[in-house]
Formats: sequence, C-alpha cells, structure tokens
Amino acid sequence: MKKFGDKVGIWLSGLLGGIASSTAVSIAMGNIAKNNVLISKRAFQATILASSVMYLRILVIIYLLNKGLAFGIWWKLIILSGVGLLFAILVHDKTEETSAGPITTIQNPFEIKPAVIFAFLFVLLSIITIWVKQFFGGSGLLALSAIVGVTDIDPFILSIISQHQPVENIIESAIIISMMSNTIIKGVYFGFLVKGLRKKVIFYFAIWVALHIPLLFI
Repeated sequence: MKKFGDKVGIWLSGLLGGIASSTAVSIAMGNIAKNNVLISKRAFQATILASSVMYLRILVIIYLLNKGLAFGIWWKLIILSGVGLLFAILVHDKTEETSAGPITTIQNPFEIKPAVIFAFLFVLLSIITIWVKQFFGGSGLLALSAIVGVTDIDPFILSIISQHQPVENIIESAIIISMMSNTIIKGVYFGFLVKGLRKKVIFYFAIWVALHIPLLFI
C-alpha cells in the first residue's frame, strides 16, 4: 500500500480505514498530525474521508438486516457521505508529497480482540436498548443514541435494527443522532490533538454536524 505522505495513500488510508472504524482513524490521524505538522492537512483529509465512508458502511449494514429501513434512510446517508467527500476535496493539501511512513496505528478489524469487544458491546447495548425502551420509550432511545456516539456506533445500530418493536421513524432518528454524535466526537478527537488546524476542524465539522439536524425532521 502507498505511504501516508503519498496523495493516493491518503485516499486509501481514509477509505479503507473508514470501513474498519472511522473513530479509530480520527485518533490515529490526529496522533500522526501531532507528530508531523507537515502532513496535518493530509491527516485531516484522511479523517474526513474515513468519516464519509462510515455513512456508506452503516447503509450497507442496514440494507443487509432491514431492507425496508434502508429504502427509507438511504438518501439521507448518501447526502451526509457526499458532504464529507466534498469537504475532503476542499481541504486538499497542494504541497509536495511528504513521506510519513506507512500507518500502523489502526487495528486490523479482523483480529480476535476487536471482534470480542464488538460482540460484547452488541450484547450489552442490546440489553440496554431493550431496558431503555421499556422504561423510557422512544425519547429514551433517542437520548441513548446521542450517548453511544462517543464510541463505536455499529453495535448500537445493529442492536436497534435487529429488533422489530420500535417505530421505524424512531429508528431512523436514533441512527442519525448516533451518527451526528459520533461525528462530533471525531472532530473533538482530531481538533484536540492538532491545535494548528483546530479552527478549520471546528468549521467543517460544525457544518457537517448541523446538516444532520434537518434530516431528523424529514
């Protein structure tokens, strides 16, 4: 694979990293940019790309488990992913290529440890989701979706789309809110680590997050 300093390597790192975990990518890229200011913009671009892929990854998961839900929400996730791709183009670094070595900080998603953690989170969030729905109803589920966004949202989304009791529009809203929360935290992670790009990170991620809100009411 191309090195991260290579422009093609940036796209590959962001796109492939987003398939595994865009949250992990944002932290890894933040650490890389923190230690090498020359490639901070490229690290930011890779972070945005990985976050863009998240929406498509979730869409595929929804389609495989609940085609009816996928047909209702697909265009919203495509829009949010497209916005991210546009932002990645806008933050393009025009400087000469800079070698930063291959990225080794992102875990292999097929290792046993991440798989065990994922399974544990899925079971735990399934239990919590059922409990929250029982005692707090739809509003409790929406509040929970905002909270789980600070971690990997895949187990939470799997837990709610595999259950047939919630109303479909509640599920859609919970999915979008969890994504919005996750987008916020990724911006926080990267912005905290890379002070030189903090204003730019706030600008792009604030717009991205704001675009989730009208989709909750459509």
